[in-house]
Amino acid sequence: MELAVGRIDFVRLPAFAGQTEVSLLRRYFQKNHRYRQGQLRFDQTATVGAFFSSPFNPVGRAIHRNGLWTGTRLAGLADIAHGDAFASPRASLWAMQGGYGAADTIHNNRQDAAAQGVEVVMSSTLATNVHEPRVAFYLLKASYLGEWNFYRDNLLRALLATPNYGLASCWTMDTTWRFETLAAGDTLGSGLVRTARGGASTRTTFLMGDPTLRAQVTAPPTEARGSRQGTRVELRWSASPDAANGYVVFRSAAGANRRQDLLTPAPITDLAFTDVDAPRARTVYQICAAQLVVTGTGAFTNLSQTAFVILD
Repeated sequence: MELAVGRIDFVRLPAFAGQTEVSLLRRYFQKNHRYRQGQLRFDQTATVGAFFSSPFNPVGRAIHRNGLWTGTRLAGLADIAHGDAFASPRASLWAMQGGYGAADTIHNNRQDAAAQGVEVVMSSTLATNVHEPRVAFYLLKASYLGEWNFYRDNLLRALLATPNYGLASCWTMDTTWRFETLAAGDTLGSGLVRTARGGASTRTTFLMGDPTLRAQVTAPPTEARGSRQGTRVELRWSASPDAANGYVVFRSAAGANRRQDLLTPAPITDLAFTDVDAPRARTVYQICAAQLVVTGTGAFTNLSQTAFVILD
């Protein structure tokens, strides 16, 4: 595998009555945008639970391995909680859950679920919005969930159709997903490629959701504006709540998708910047908040999404 592809597929979800495929897509991209803008927040934690007759059933080992592999790198052992993420009030970045299931259900053995204190979760119950799980990314193990394109109301796809949470989901039988570099600012898609290249079957290694999403999000500055006087441009913006390490400013005279020149070799703490030698042509400025992020892997400076200022 050379290219990460994520599938956002809301066809054949009759449980979400009254919602069309287009409206569900629109809803997904709205919460995706909120997440990228720092408006949808999750603790850097993983809630891990393998409920196959007992938490110690060897069938659940893949869930525990994934929880340790990714969770310890994001934060540490102290931030890996054992429990049912579908019922937890905590907003967790990851839910790594296993249980007996069907294409549209996890924990479908009601007697076993009751004995372990977990609830049956179906696509139809997610559609009611009564118990929407507060989770960003899911890694699940249950029978038939991997048949995402064969049955209607597949749970992996339904988790992305909920209104407020659920940004990505994947499935495992015995695969250890290689999401460790999320702790260094990498993307879900990079983990998908690394997992497939590590020998996992590409038939069962797939990602539902946006592969460009990252685990750490820094809120961008807002209300960015600028004024030009000759070759002098004054930029101003309102503060980001996450800009503990200041702001960086880029400039391009060839459009937002072309080469960007860094105007601030080190982040600045002011909410203003003066470009004293601005091009006289149409100029695009990009302002990003900078935040030092410390994870279980190390530390890095995370940049926010961009606040644009375009001056003719």
